[in-house]
Amino acid sequence: MHPSEEIYCDKSNRLSGKTIVLGITGSIAAVECFHLIRELIRNGAKVIPVMTPAAVKLVAPDAMEFASGVKPVTEMTGQTEHIKYLGDPSDADLFLVYPATANTISKMANGIDDTPVTTMATANLTISNPSSSGGGSSSGGGGGSSAATPSVSDKAAKELKNAKEGSTVTIDMKGETKLPASVTKEIAGKDVTVELDMGGGMVWSFN
Repeated sequence: MHPSEEIYCDKSNRLSGKTIVLGITGSIAAVECFHLIRELIRNGAKVIPVMTPAAVKLVAPDAMEFASGVKPVTEMTGQTEHIKYLGDPSDADLFLVYPATANTISKMANGIDDTPVTTMATANLTISNPSSSGGGSSSGGGGGSSAATPSVSDKAAKELKNAKEGSTVTIDMKGETKLPASVTKEIAGKDVTVELDMGGGMVWSFN
């Protein structure tokens, strides 16, 4: 038995049966991912780490594998990992980028696909919003639900557009698990903390 299995649902089962693809980017905050992965597992989730080259310089892939029990994706191979994990609505329930650097957010918002994390984002956006003509970022993945409703995305984009530097914006996801590219475009390059209220007392935040 892998050590990660010993802590499965140790705290709760509210994420039981959920698969989370975790995109780890090149911020010093990446050192917190070990703890984040373990907490997600303790609440029942399966976590698949995906790392950018910059993240690999800060945290060892072996450490992320120990934390999750899953070998991290550090490069795209002939296994087409982006299709394997995010190519179909039923694959993963959430695509979470943490930490989300300004560099990665800007790339995702503008369709620049040059790291495993941005490739995952492109695959996730494509399946959640097939009509989109460009790449972008989405914090949700799979789960069979459609992209965030217009009321959520329009309100969020407006709040973020008017947000002041250093402020915090809370977005009520209303049960949705996907954040459209129109929202991430508004925060690219801004010093704004975004909190996603996923319901059930769960809140994801990124800057």
